[in-house]
Amino acid sequence: MLERPALGAGRAVPFAGVPHDLQVSLAELTRRRSRIEHDDALAPVIRVLLAPGDERPLRDVLEPWLREQARAAIQRRVELRGRELGIVPTRLAVRDQASRWGSASRRGTLSFSWRLVLTPPAVLDYVVVHELAHLKIFGHGPRFWALVRRHVPGTDAARRWLREHESDLRAALD
Repeated sequence: MLERPALGAGRAVPFAGVPHDLQVSLAELTRRRSRIEHDDALAPVIRVLLAPGDERPLRDVLEPWLREQARAAIQRRVELRGRELGIVPTRLAVRDQASRWGSASRRGTLSFSWRLVLTPPAVLDYVVVHELAHLKIFGHGPRFWALVRRHVPGTDAARRWLREHESDLRAALD
C-alpha cells in the first residue's frame, strides 16, 4: 500500500470538494502570526505563510482557518435554505463532530462538522437542508425524506458521496 505524503509535502487538501495544492513558506520576519491565503485564480491553491517562530504542526495552523471558512459557508447556506423552508434556527454551531455531519436539537440549535467545508457545495447543501428539515420534522420517516428530497433532488448522490469519502474527510489533516 502506498503511503500518502505528509501535509505540506505534496499532499493536496480538499476544499469545497476540489483538491488544493498546499504551499507552505515562511512569512516575512515581521509577521507575528501565520496566515493562510486561498487562491483559485490559476489553480486551486492554499498558501500557508508561517510566521517566524510558529512551531505548531501544520494541521494546527490549517484547522482554525478551515473552521472559519466552514462557519461562513454553512451560515450562508443555513440563511438561504432556511428562508426557502421557512425555518429560522435559534443557534448555529460548527465543531468537530466525531460521528455526524450535522445535528438538530428540539430547541432549534443546528450543529455541523467543520469538515463539511472540504466537501463539494452540493453535499454541504444537502446536509444543511437535512438538518433544517429536522426542525420541522424530527426523525427520518417518509415525510422527512420527502421534504429533504423536494428541496435537494440530489439527496441520494450526496449521501452516497459522504459515505464513500468519510474516512478521507476525517483524516484530511492527519
